[in-house]
Parts: sequence; structure tokens; C-alpha cells
Amino acid sequence: MNGFLRYSLAVATVVKYELNDKTVRWRVRYRDANNKSASRSGFVTEKAAKILAAELTMSSATGVVLDRGSRKRPAGVYPAGVYIEQHVGRTAGLSPSTVANRKSVAKNHVLPFWGDVAPPKVTRVQVTDWVETMYQGGVGPDTIKKAHGILLASFALAMDKRAISSNPATGVRLPKPTESANTYLTHQEVLELADAIDPRSRTLVGLLAYSGLRFGELTALRVGRVNMSTSRLNIDLAATYVEGVLIESQPKFKKNREVFFPELLRDAMQELVEGKRKTDYVFTAPRGGPVRLDDWRLRVFRSAIESINETRAKRAAVEGSTFEEFPDITPHDLRHTAASIAVSSGANVKALQKMLGHASVSMTLDRYADLFDEDDVSIANAVNAQILDRVGSEAWSVRRN
Repeated sequence: MNGFLRYSLAVATVVKYELNDKTVRWRVRYRDANNKSASRSGFVTEKAAKILAAELTMSSATGVVLDRGSRKRPAGVYPAGVYIEQHVGRTAGLSPSTVANRKSVAKNHVLPFWGDVAPPKVTRVQVTDWVETMYQGGVGPDTIKKAHGILLASFALAMDKRAISSNPATGVRLPKPTESANTYLTHQEVLELADAIDPRSRTLVGLLAYSGLRFGELTALRVGRVNMSTSRLNIDLAATYVEGVLIESQPKFKKNREVFFPELLRDAMQELVEGKRKTDYVFTAPRGGPVRLDDWRLRVFRSAIESINETRAKRAAVEGSTFEEFPDITPHDLRHTAASIAVSSGANVKALQKMLGHASVSMTLDRYADLFDEDDVSIANAVNAQILDRVGSEAWSVRRN
């Protein structure tokens, strides 16, 4: 076995250690065929180390060998799960919610299928079949795109490690995301919802519907970030719960911004911040602490919509008529409502982008193109009015010819 090392069936062990900067890494210890102690270090996650440990333990039975004289690892030494774990473990520049989402997608859709597969044995046809299996199984297009992205990046990492020469996940056709129409409430419907909801959340609904905040931005809002004299909110934090732990970070796209709230909400906002410290939350849960979206949506928001429908049904029964149910919305639809009201009030797309904290104007247009459908009519009417004002109604009359 010139130049080759075959691992023994002695059980390999996984050990945690720390680098100088306190970063945690994992080491795999084992004994080679000559019964000499050996190890491999630098694993980012314990799971990645355990995968290799299991492979080393069983290497004699499977016949996997490593060429000592080659810097290139032979096929099968590291299964795809090692590269997937390493990719998902890279979190620099990502928000906590994004990290949690990637780990969830990898755990549920990528690792179960590819974790034990040797990267050199994967073909593009197999990746295409995997995508189709997810789609037929009811996995949404957005989740499929994320899962494929994780696999694509993991195989790219395997290429960097010289485990494979090409990426089998490239060029795979993905299902197109289904675009659902935005739901916009009218002013009357916003008020109806505010009147039906728990009084402690009345101002919260008004702020979501008229200022366009994301729920996490509202959750993280502190008293010191509210300027009552200018009716402005300084949005520089967003909160999210990751595995039950509250994490605060910069808003999405790292877009800090100032947002106006309507003058009509001034008294209600004043009441909320009165007597609080600057570091206190503006909105709090009944038992204290920040408002949790999942709990609030089920306990407060959905209850209010059910109450509205019950009231409408009773009124219709008395009147002997039919009734229309309240729009089946989510809290995030109040942000869409804010966009709709802003545009109908004269806001241009740049102002809307700033209010919503989007990364670019094109993102705002892609998301709310339907709100600007009438712009061509408005432009035509404005041009016509200017012509009338500047040169008169007879300027383009056919009688002049």
C-alpha cells in the first residue's frame, strides 16, 4: 500500500477545543493501521467532526483510503454533509434570523437527502430529481430555492477543497415563486380593526398601518427613539426570536431610517411613552417584556378579526342581509396597507422606499408595482393640464390646420 494510510476499526473520538480568540473548534482523534495516534482538527461544527469520526471508524470495512502523498482527498473520504455543515456554519454578515432559517432548511431538506452521499457521485440529474421531489411533496418555491442555494454553495466549498472538479448543482431549473397579490385595508377597515382589538394594541395597529414598520422594528422600538416634537421614529434596531431567544440587530438590509407617524396618533403615542425611561420598550407584552409576534398574532390579532366577523354576521342577521368577511390578513399586511395609503396620498417611489427601508427603488417597484398602475393616467392628465395652461385649448385643434 505504497504511500497509503488505512484507518483501523478502533473507535474515533471527537474532542472540543478553543483557539486563541476563544472560537470553538472540533478535533477527531483516531489510531491508524500501525496503531499510532493521529488526529484531524479545525472542524467548525461537532456534527461535521462526528461524520468524519464515523467514517474513520468504519474505513477498514469500506476500504476507503487516503493517499498521504497527495493533497487531494480521494472520493468518499468526506461525505457531502461535512461541506453542508461547514457552509451553514459560516455566519459572518448574516442576521440571526437568517442564520436560524438556513440551519432549519439544511436540517429539514438538505442534510437528510445529501448528508451521507459522496460529492463525486452526485450528478446534475440527481439534484434535479431532488428539487422535483421537494416540489411534488409540497415544499414551497422559496424554500426550494434556499435549499438548492445551500447545496450549491456546499458543493462549491467541496470544489475549493479539491473533492470534486465541477459543481453538480449548477444549471438546475427551480420552480418559479408564486406571487400572491398584496392585501390592502381601507382607512375604515384599519379603524374597524383598531376598535376590535385589545385596547393595549390599538396604537400598535395604527402605527403598523400608517408608518409601514416591520413588526420586529416595532418590537425593538425604545422610548428614546421616539421624537414627539417632530412625530418621527428613529428605526435603528429590529428584534426577532431565534429558538426562543430575543435577538436584536440592525434592521433588514442594514437600513437605519427615520419614519413619520400621523399627527392623529400623537396623543396615543404620548400616553405610551409617558413616565418611561429612554431605554424602555414603547410596546410591551401584558406581563412585561417585548411583544412576541407569534403570541400576539394568535392571541390578539386573530381574535380581533374573528370578533369583527362575528359582529358583521350578527348585524347582517338583524338586517336580513348577507355580509362580507373582513380581509384574511396577517400583521405584515398592515405594512402593505401603509404602502398603499402612502402612494394614494401622493408619495413617490423613492419616498416609499425610504419609508419601508427597502434596499433599492427597484425592490419597492417589484413589490408594489400594482400601486403605481395609475401613474401613466396621472402623467397623461398632468401633461394635458399643463398644455391647457400654457398654450390654451385651441393650440392643437384640427381647425387650426
